[in-house]
Amino acid sequence: KKFNHLLGYSKSMKTQLYKEYCIKKNIFDCENKVYYNPKYDGGGPLFIEHIFSKEEFLNNNKNVKSILELCSGPGFIGWYLFHQLEAETVSFSDLNQEVLEGLNLTNKSNNSNFQFYHSDGFDQYTGDKVDLIVSNPPFFNNEEQLYAFINWYQLQDEKLARFIALDKDFNLHKRIIKEYPNYLNDGGKFILINDIRFTKPETLVSFAKPNVKYEVNQFKINNKIPNYYTLTFYK
Repeated sequence: KKFNHLLGYSKSMKTQLYKEYCIKKNIFDCENKVYYNPKYDGGGPLFIEHIFSKEEFLNNNKNVKSILELCSGPGFIGWYLFHQLEAETVSFSDLNQEVLEGLNLTNKSNNSNFQFYHSDGFDQYTGDKVDLIVSNPPFFNNEEQLYAFINWYQLQDEKLARFIALDKDFNLHKRIIKEYPNYLNDGGKFILINDIRFTKPETLVSFAKPNVKYEVNQFKINNKIPNYYTLTFYK
């Protein structure tokens, strides 16, 4: 189901529930902000700081004009790249329709046009093909990993943790890695973020079509050794 930036907005929105994250500063103040409910923060700011804000990444993607963030949550990465790359369009897709409220609040602040798709992966996405798809999907593929995550962070809402963090048996990963070429323009890229401690890049590459062109880049995020990576598939 598709929503434009005017649908789903409520004047009774409880803005006090939302925090602000600055994605673009000017000389005096924050020029563009993302508003987000903390319970839906899946690590976007960390990935922006350590991956997407790097000069090399921005230079390599300077010609991107259209962006889709899949499993978007509040849309940290999509909004950031939209502004930093001066793209023409940005879209967000998530199975959790509740994130639309924060996206609308961000849009009101940024005065930008966007589309939201309430979708399980690409299943309900009906938008145009794009130059760049970026996704930070659930990292955990089994119950043991999920409960270790819940216990480590002492999370109280198991249902929410399961909803946003568990991709049992890689069901979602298998589908989106198989289907992404249908949603990219020629020369486009599909960038997945994952945790190397749980899933090796080779496992995800095995879900793709034979002879796929891909690249793996590892990153140290608050760690002495690489613990996260991006897996980029090319079309």
